[in-house]
Amino acid sequence: MATCRKQRKHTHCKTIIWNNKDIAQNDKLFFYKTWYEKGIMHLEHFVDYRRKTFYDFETFSNIYDINKNKYLKYYQIIKSISCQKTNKLIKVYTRVYIYI
Repeated sequence: MATCRKQRKHTHCKTIIWNNKDIAQNDKLFFYKTWYEKGIMHLEHFVDYRRKTFYDFETFSNIYDINKNKYLKYYQIIKSISCQKTNKLIKVYTRVYIYI
């Protein structure tokens, strides 16, 4: 039986999305209380590390029980994350776990 443990912590995975000046749209910060209450707090919650990309909205909404009519909010956040940060996040997050 394989167990999974964290190899090391990565700051890109634990980047807080709410009220983060690096993740903003037109200098407007994001904070969605209902999403925060569902445990969505870090960039890692948006990443499908198996596919090395962000979740599509349907998958994201199923995982976190987000109302289907909130897709514009989801894509606003995704589009607000810089390409450089996205590439680092995907690259690093796919190496966070090792299997023993």
